[in-house]
Amino acid sequence: MTPTMLASAARVLWRLIERNGVDPLSVFREAGLDPAKMEDPRGRYPDNKARDAWCLASRLIGNPCFGLHAADEWRSTDFHALGYAFLASRTLLTAIERIVRYNSVVDRIIEFERTLDDDHVRLTYHVRDTDVPEPAALQDGRWAVVLGLCRGAYGTDFNPVEVRFTHPAPSCEGDYFGLFRCPVRFDEPLTQFVIDRAEAESPLPAANRELAVANDEILSAYVAELKKSDSSDVVSRVE
Repeated sequence: MTPTMLASAARVLWRLIERNGVDPLSVFREAGLDPAKMEDPRGRYPDNKARDAWCLASRLIGNPCFGLHAADEWRSTDFHALGYAFLASRTLLTAIERIVRYNSVVDRIIEFERTLDDDHVRLTYHVRDTDVPEPAALQDGRWAVVLGLCRGAYGTDFNPVEVRFTHPAPSCEGDYFGLFRCPVRFDEPLTQFVIDRAEAESPLPAANRELAVANDEILSAYVAELKKSDSSDVVSRVE
């Protein structure tokens, strides 16, 4: 089975490419991605081809920190019901738990994990398929989107405690500190987004339980559908 990602999530990359004066249509076509799929709420791209588009964009765009601008370029509708569920969550902690529970809707090869200690909530992820590249810009973009979601839900004064990346520090290292407004570490063994636990457990101003639960139901159904598809694929290959 070829792992897939939600095609609408690639709109973030499309906007980033446009923002940097490169033709996104040529990038998507060269990577083998049909742009029309981004308009299908359930459209999906093969993960390897989506990563190829990020790699190609990274080569064409002169700014090694271009992925950080995903903090400005994401939209709730890019991530199916997950964006809405996150923003309607009661606290940032429950919002983070929704990422852990439902991210397979967005990207099948990324597995998030949430851990707690007395003072912090730590969100980490790993790539389950090591044959699929994880470009530095995509790693940057992923944490930039999480930051944007947190600031969208909590307020623009939200700052994480620390952010870690596995890739080396680029020449524009200062841009990371400017965006995240916290210590940023590079060449780490794992990627990590750390939030103050007291802030993570504080009620959010736009919390809407009814909306959050409704989107949970949509996401749960989609996850079950993806798992069923995986199972059917295994059976067909065995047959």
